[in-house]
Amino acid sequence: MAECAVDLADRWTDGQRIDIKKEMAALTQLIAVRTIFGVDTAADAESIGRAMDIAQKEIGAEFSGIGALLPDWVPTPGRARIKRATAVIDAEVSRVVSRHRDGDTERPDLLSRLLAARDETGARLSDREIRDETVTLTSGATRPPAPPSSGPGTCFPATPGSVTPSPRNSTGSSPTTNRATTTTPPSPTPRPS
Repeated sequence: MAECAVDLADRWTDGQRIDIKKEMAALTQLIAVRTIFGVDTAADAESIGRAMDIAQKEIGAEFSGIGALLPDWVPTPGRARIKRATAVIDAEVSRVVSRHRDGDTERPDLLSRLLAARDETGARLSDREIRDETVTLTSGATRPPAPPSSGPGTCFPATPGSVTPSPRNSTGSSPTTNRATTTTPPSPTPRPS
């Protein structure tokens, strides 16, 4: 994290005018992508981040505009951009996952933990589940929180071309990607008054 911040600050010069909101958003995205995916280069982080930005923007526009009223099968320019961005995200995540699996060294990133995770039956997470988890985490780490009145969030489509929000369970996670074994304390039982 500190290395990313120092690298950013080193690019600035005295008296230079900068868009601090844009710079901090880019820094946050770089840190999130490196932490989650363990990518080693800024180019890898930028490629994933750029595709995430496009998909988030277009999904937001799709659900706030006329696209929200149209059936899924109706093609729109926004849906085409979402499909292209989703394909880039899938390709980048697949490439990074393959690189992690082929490597002999243990990495201190979240993707390595997801690749090592096993569910209650001892099975590993599928590639789709790993993709969904990493994309959800990256999306949540890099976008500003929604206002409370905006309703449930949206996920990136599991299949390109589908822009329907994923169903959510009571914890806010996708029911199909909640398989990794974790230790979660039980919810307290309400006491009778």
